[in-house]
Formats: sequence, structure tokens, C-alpha cells
Amino acid sequence: MTLTQQEFTHQLLKLTQSLDINLLMNAASYESDASQKAVFEALYDYVLDTRQRTLIARKDRTAP
Repeated sequence: MTLTQQEFTHQLLKLTQSLDINLLMNAASYESDASQKAVFEALYDYVLDTRQRTLIARKDRTAP
């Protein structure tokens, strides 16, 4: 079974969301290869943005 590019991307991003965000930051911080560092930083930003949007959208959150 082969995945389309869209299916692969969707699965990759879904898997990334389940990772510990600190692991992504550490991977980006200690990576010596600039290309790989950029990928880890982009994944970190994606996960952080997704989690922030989820928290903001919650109905049960209280305003300060």
C-alpha cells in the first residue's frame, strides 16, 4: 500500500502532535545540520501552535 503525499503529510503531522514538545526543542537546539535543525524548529512551532489553538478554543477556560 502506498500513501499519497497528502496522506503521508497528514499522518506525519498527527504523529508529531503526540510527541513531547521538549524533545522537539532539544532536537532543534542540539542539531548541527542546519536543514535538520530547521525541520525540528518547524515541527516544534507547528505543535506549539496547535496546542495553543486548542487551549484558546476551549469553552471552559476562564478569563483573568
